[in-house]
Amino acid sequence: MQLISESEEHMLPLWFCVLQTYQKERGFAPTVPFVFGAICSPTNNIEEVIRNEFAQFVSELCDEVPENFVIKISKCDRLQQPVISPWDSIYRPFGIAIKSSKQGRETLFLDTES
Repeated sequence: MQLISESEEHMLPLWFCVLQTYQKERGFAPTVPFVFGAICSPTNNIEEVIRNEFAQFVSELCDEVPENFVIKISKCDRLQQPVISPWDSIYRPFGIAIKSSKQGRETLFLDTES
């Protein structure tokens, strides 16, 4: 996996920085709930977070992917939870491809085989 340099990091979406840091330190992909929890605003109103921030998060997973990457969501065999990982854009991960209307390219892949 290609890593983003520190000079480029300040221009990246926060969720992408969480992905890169987690994979760099742990060696595997974080779960979707972990990434969302790491970036969402603290509040006691979980319904508000789900309604507003989760919808924005999902939209950003498609539209705010850095140029040289695509995002793949698949199920972790061990945890049985969805995990999220960045892939170099030269690869086309297996799964349902979702095209970003902002970028005009397939940026998000949902693995249905897991």
